[in-house]
Amino acid sequence: MAHECLRLGARIVNDISGLENEQMRSVIAEAGASAVLMHMRGKPKTMQLDTNYDDVVRDVGEYLSRQAETARKAGIADVAVDPGLGFGKTAAQNFEILRRLDELADLGAPLLVGPSRKSFLGSLPSRLPPDERLEGTIAACCAAALKGARILRVHDVQACKRALEVIDRLQASE
Repeated sequence: MAHECLRLGARIVNDISGLENEQMRSVIAEAGASAVLMHMRGKPKTMQLDTNYDDVVRDVGEYLSRQAETARKAGIADVAVDPGLGFGKTAAQNFEILRRLDELADLGAPLLVGPSRKSFLGSLPSRLPPDERLEGTIAACCAAALKGARILRVHDVQACKRALEVIDRLQASE
């Protein structure tokens, strides 16, 4: 499918399997496309069965660094990395990643974070359903931006953009 999308004009492939598949790396490299590689344990159906980490931030960072280097060696020049919030991590681990996100911002690749409406935001005392997690999403996006995220994947683009304008202004005045 990635090959067909690239043939039709896509320029970025977002691979939730972390570019583990050699054929996927070849397809992206041959197209001269960019890639986002994400950390996830297992497959989407099994990812929540193994959430044991020695140190979730260090373990995720080591994986992303290793996979980004593998992608570059395969000929993919532009790579962004995504710690995979919600993918094989507990709610507490997702908050830990956000709290320590600056440790992942120095992996030599732009950092993408996708906290939008995720279940870890629903673990808070308010226990809100996905369609009522706008404020939590905005807070997570602002925290991520302050900790080094350069790309944010969100559902509520305008609301997040307006909040991030404040973050941009705060960072510009430093």
